[in-house]
Amino acid sequence: WSTGDHEIARITPAGAVTEFPIPGSGGEVFGIVTGPDGNLWFAESDNKIGRFSLGLCTPSTTNLCLNNGRFRVSVNWASPSASGVGNAVSMTTDTGYFWFFSANNVEMVIKVVNGCSFNSRYWTFAGGLTNVSVTMTVTDTQTGTVKTYANPQGVAFQPIQDTSAFATCP
Repeated sequence: WSTGDHEIARITPAGAVTEFPIPGSGGEVFGIVTGPDGNLWFAESDNKIGRFSLGLCTPSTTNLCLNNGRFRVSVNWASPSASGVGNAVSMTTDTGYFWFFSANNVEMVIKVVNGCSFNSRYWTFAGGLTNVSVTMTVTDTQTGTVKTYANPQGVAFQPIQDTSAFATCP
């Protein structure tokens, strides 16, 4: 919603409010909608149209958006005879999975959870059902922090239990 002070505010389900100033805004912001590009589009009282990105993830067939869209997860894989990007399937706001070869063949699952109340970190957990080379990239879209995890070719995917992954709370 617009605060009336050239800002847009976001309220989480827990009631936390974050205000974002609108650069170059000369009028009151109103008529806010989310566009197909994932950005917020709005009108201003001084007859301008504005666009603003909260830095949230935009889900796609190759990107999982986890922890209410804050974290973007993508996967690249390679076998001795082929390579590609993982196909993303969302399960919950924190959890999803990727398939590589066939939609009925899950290759890895991942979740990014808020551990801020325990150790002031977001946590990354993943498990694989594969032995192909996997590079998983997790991006905090609010801060730009990136963590990359890799599994080598020919090795059973080792569980990832990174409880210090992102020191970007809240």
